[in-house]
Amino acid sequence: MKTVQLKKTKDSNFEYISEKLDSLGVDVSTCTVAGVDEKPNEDAFVGVVDDGLLWLGVIDGTTSLKQLEKLKRVSGARFSSHFLAEKFSMINTREQPGNVLLNLNKKLLKETIKLAGKLEDTHSLPASVGTLIKLDFSQRTINMAHAGDTYCVIYYKNGDSEVISDDRNKKFDDEMFSLIKQIAQKEKITNREARQREEVKEALVGMYI
Repeated sequence: MKTVQLKKTKDSNFEYISEKLDSLGVDVSTCTVAGVDEKPNEDAFVGVVDDGLLWLGVIDGTTSLKQLEKLKRVSGARFSSHFLAEKFSMINTREQPGNVLLNLNKKLLKETIKLAGKLEDTHSLPASVGTLIKLDFSQRTINMAHAGDTYCVIYYKNGDSEVISDDRNKKFDDEMFSLIKQIAQKEKITNREARQREEVKEALVGMYI
């Protein structure tokens, strides 16, 4: 098994990785716009190659409403995305993506409980959204597991493209953007300034719930 992932050095750097997989006859390119020292990157990507199989995963950490003390200055979003990426690199490649996603979720919960996260207080649980793809070159198949508002887009040889993942968060995001726009227009301020208003912060808490 070969893990297609270069260890990150500085999160303040823009990161672009390109690797040619001769055994599969494909090129894999990945990039991420990293964070800053005050807020390290809360996204992660990972790839695994094993005997004709290529697994790819993109993981987006989600903001926790409560910070776990044992994580110290590390956000729940960063912890969960990087923890899941590390565990993803050790998956059973013969499994189906749905089972891998569920198993990763169990591992994250188990680790979170060690850090004093509580199931009865879901706001304290570090979490991520993500999309996992399994490409089987011998069978010419693609399988996917997906949760949240990351995306998978397929581009065809004729130039067409298709989003094959769904976005269950779109409804909430649209409502939030609409509220910010309304406040900005009413108060004659920028959207960025409106985002900091107390009513928006309260609406965000309601959205998370």
